[in-house]
Amino acid sequence: MTKPLILVDPQPRALDLICDSKTRQKFESLGQIVAHEAAPMPDAMIEKYLPGTTILVGQTPLDTERLKRARKLKAVINVETNFMNNID
Repeated sequence: MTKPLILVDPQPRALDLICDSKTRQKFESLGQIVAHEAAPMPDAMIEKYLPGTTILVGQTPLDTERLKRARKLKAVINVETNFMNNID
């Protein structure tokens, strides 16, 4: 069985601020992680991985057209305290 694809786009956070090392290890064991923590994930990277993504962690903008291409997406996890209006 193939592990789920987990897209991690947590800016302005980083995984080290979200998880301690034990929790991060457990998180990383849940699936194939594609992360971009230095800055918001570039659009080209989002478009490349989004169709196969099962879980998205971060503030990635998801307009209607992106959501249509994200057929495997089951969960979006916001890692900030403010809830941005970035998902249709």
